[in-house]
Amino acid sequence: MERIEDLLETRIDNTSLSLFNLCIDELSLEVNEDDSYYKCEQKGICLICNSHNIVTTIQMYSDGYQNYQGYLGELPLGGNIRFSDSRDSAIKKLGIPIKTGGMKKLPILGYIARWDKFLCEELYIHLRYSMDDSCINLVSISRREMG
Repeated sequence: MERIEDLLETRIDNTSLSLFNLCIDELSLEVNEDDSYYKCEQKGICLICNSHNIVTTIQMYSDGYQNYQGYLGELPLGGNIRFSDSRDSAIKKLGIPIKTGGMKKLPILGYIARWDKFLCEELYIHLRYSMDDSCINLVSISRREMG
């Protein structure tokens, strides 16, 4: 494993995590009825696992977004995208999104920033942007379509 997307669909353990300079002991765990969230705010990453501890989604955070330190590893697709990319730049690199959302105010959550979902190399890539679309705040990847 060399690319962060290689962690997808693997069982989470210290062996697989060590390839990315992570250790289970440094991850905080939150569990809901369907998924487990292994979070490492200090390294800007969250691994979402199913009930069998298989990684289904990986989230990589830009510095300061949701109190995470920035993810310093290479982003998916060989680093083709960067947190500094604007929405326009991301679309030029990844193509037309298969789904777009956000840019609206929800009663409890407040204003939601724009997001785009792409399908590239059999990988679903979900990008959440800053409020002015000038940069990427969150990159989520999955082999299956996310909600």
